[in-house]
Amino acid sequence: MQEYINKLVLELRLKFKEKEFAEIKLLLFNKTHDDWVIFKNSKAELDSSEYLGLKSYKAVKASSMLESTKSYIKYLESIRDSFK
Repeated sequence: MQEYINKLVLELRLKFKEKEFAEIKLLLFNKTHDDWVIFKNSKAELDSSEYLGLKSYKAVKASSMLESTKSYIKYLESIRDSFK
């Protein structure tokens, strides 16, 4: 999944360079991407915090990260599709 996200991000960065006000749009897109990484990790920590010390802690954390990643992929794909 991470490879697919990286591919989408690179594709979108190239597309943003072709748009009007490209520099600011690219800056905001990059910030959004960086913020998503922080959000994904923080959400996973919060979601799994009730399971600290239990066997299910890692599974809950991984499940949360997967859920966030799938949602982010849909978001990136919607941006990509808006360029068509």
